[in-house]
Amino acid sequence: MNLLALPLRSEVELADARTRARHIAELLGLGNQDQVRVATVVSELARNVLLYAGSGQVTFSVRDEAGRSTLLIEVRDQGPGLGHLDEVLGGQYRSKTGMGVGLTGTRRLMDEFDIQTAPGKGTVVRVGKHLPAVVGDAEQRRVAEVLGSSGPRDLLTALSVQNRDLLETLAALNEREERLQVLNQELQDTNRGVVALYAELEEKAERLREANGLKTTFLSYMSHELRTPLHSMLGLARILSGQLDGPLNPEQLKQVQLLQGAAGDLLEMVNGLLDLAKMEAGKTDVDVTTFEVRELFGTLRALFLPLLDNPAVNLIFEDAAGFPPLTTDQRKVEQVLRNFIANALKFTAAGEVRVTAQLLPSGDRVRFTVQDTGIGLSDEEQAQLFQDFSQVGRPGRPAGTGLGLSIARKFTELLGGRVGVQSAPGAGAEFSAELPVVYPGVGAAKRPRALLIDDSEADRYVLTTLLTRAGYEVDEVAYAEPGLEQARSGAYDAVVLDLNLPDRSGLDVLRALRENAGTRSLPVLVVIAAALDAAERAALETLGASVHLKEALYQDEQVLFASLPSGSVHYGEAPDA
Repeated sequence: MNLLALPLRSEVELADARTRARHIAELLGLGNQDQVRVATVVSELARNVLLYAGSGQVTFSVRDEAGRSTLLIEVRDQGPGLGHLDEVLGGQYRSKTGMGVGLTGTRRLMDEFDIQTAPGKGTVVRVGKHLPAVVGDAEQRRVAEVLGSSGPRDLLTALSVQNRDLLETLAALNEREERLQVLNQELQDTNRGVVALYAELEEKAERLREANGLKTTFLSYMSHELRTPLHSMLGLARILSGQLDGPLNPEQLKQVQLLQGAAGDLLEMVNGLLDLAKMEAGKTDVDVTTFEVRELFGTLRALFLPLLDNPAVNLIFEDAAGFPPLTTDQRKVEQVLRNFIANALKFTAAGEVRVTAQLLPSGDRVRFTVQDTGIGLSDEEQAQLFQDFSQVGRPGRPAGTGLGLSIARKFTELLGGRVGVQSAPGAGAEFSAELPVVYPGVGAAKRPRALLIDDSEADRYVLTTLLTRAGYEVDEVAYAEPGLEQARSGAYDAVVLDLNLPDRSGLDVLRALRENAGTRSLPVLVVIAAALDAAERAALETLGASVHLKEALYQDEQVLFASLPSGSVHYGEAPDA
């Protein structure tokens, strides 16, 4: 419903529009600050009309919609319009008269804002202020009657109202400033307290670091000091159990075997403490080599099967044939699985412990799992399982240090992986370690590449396997010419060359490599099936090649490793003290 329409042609009518706007806001129940906001908006918009269009009109109305009443104000003119509306609304435009500031300020003060303009077609600005309560038709008619019966106020009255508004605004600002000063003082006091607390926390953290360092040093020294006598005890126990100095009766043999087992358990605990101390001191090294999962499983099988004294439990290693080689720390992966298997055997009275390896769909990660049919674990036990010195107590079960699974977790994380467990009471448990196929540090260091030129498929297979174990990525070529072309690409760290190629002799290939500036210094290993005479060997060695019998390489791969630029990489977090 329309409440009032006023013309805008002079400063007097501008002042009247401001006064009427405040009066309307008051009649519709808006608070004092909102009354001032509405009056200020009307004053700004009316001033723009007079400055840019010369004349216009302001209309006041109330809209009822969705259970809410809104005071609507429309200011219209027939002026030149705005050609830079986006800049004005974006806050980038500033005129000498301050129009941009007025419009952007209007948007902030009102709940609704809309503007329509075009060059030469004038401007219409519509703004809205939500009312605190619904204003019915009868109340709107009453407000319209009040406005219709009251004429324009004189300038003195309008100025008096504006002065009062200004005083009230200044008072509110002073009150807010005083509150801000109080808050600022409180913040300063709080900040001083925080600084003092931070200093206290830093002091306590330093004490904790010192205590942790002392604990780590103590564990390291203690572990080193205990390992020597334990090794001596185990050595003597083995001599006695082997009856090298004379036979033992059955009771004596049993006692010696118990002693040997206890010493072995104690040594394992000490080694666990030493590993923990090294990890906490940041002195755990990562020795990266390339190895086969099948060989890893073979080592673990050979380790555990002789120790498996419970005929009701089967230890099963699933076949890992065809699994890609892993390039990571073999000893640490082995220890992770060893700890998992030992834990599974400890809590499995009957059934099986199954060890598997699975290549994940991404192709760059492998998941090892150790699944048992043992007593299982509750959710509470699983939550603390991988923490230091955490043990799952079971009546009649042997207790350890509580470090085995913790060390397994830390080693796995050190190699860029993560551990997990799935279990339920009475349903067994499945421990898993997910690891990158290639230790992350190897990618950063860039694995060396070797080019293998040999026409024998069988020899290429064996040599590629040996080179991969040495840490190399290998490209295979069966002929001389494509081999030379690939070698000249400059992407290789070594060439392994057969002398008897179908299209060109290996000696010619070697000469061609030495004549090219890009391959002149490339290490070349010549592999031969039969011994050469002195002149042939001298010709090859003069060209800077090392010569090896294939049979010797196949029997002792260390010969190959010693002849290559180092492909096995050693990574350490910090040098051992």
